[in-house]
Amino acid sequence: MSASHAAGPAPDRLRGPLTALPAEAKVVGMVAFMVVVAVTPASRPWALAAQGAVAVAVAALAFVDWRAVLGRLALDLPLAVLAVSYALAGRGPHVEVAGVALSEPGLRAGLGVLAKATIGIVAVSALAASTSVPDTIAGLARLGVPRWF
Repeated sequence: MSASHAAGPAPDRLRGPLTALPAEAKVVGMVAFMVVVAVTPASRPWALAAQGAVAVAVAALAFVDWRAVLGRLALDLPLAVLAVSYALAGRGPHVEVAGVALSEPGLRAGLGVLAKATIGIVAVSALAASTSVPDTIAGLARLGVPRWF
């Protein structure tokens, strides 16, 4: 089991400023943030970049173990393949990148999906670094989330 799945923070582990917040506040904040990220159009890369910066800043405040985040980013690999597929097989205007004609709308859509997934992984990592699993479950219960969920 990884350190993020332990019953509580390890005694030698740094406790970030987010650790003291109630678990339900962190869960609600993360879900609200992810809804905003999800509805951000891929045609607004500056907005996705700002949201990514916010996720990284919150993760830094949570004293995230960046090696663990890099491991979780392996979940992005299938989405990277999807982004390349969108760019290669998409229609519409094409742009040439390194001698390869790529669909501009496909490239935008694929990179948008990849960016949103990466932002989500960093945000979840911040929650995992600042909240133990039992505290997260208790916070969900206080929010009225059914136990089976």
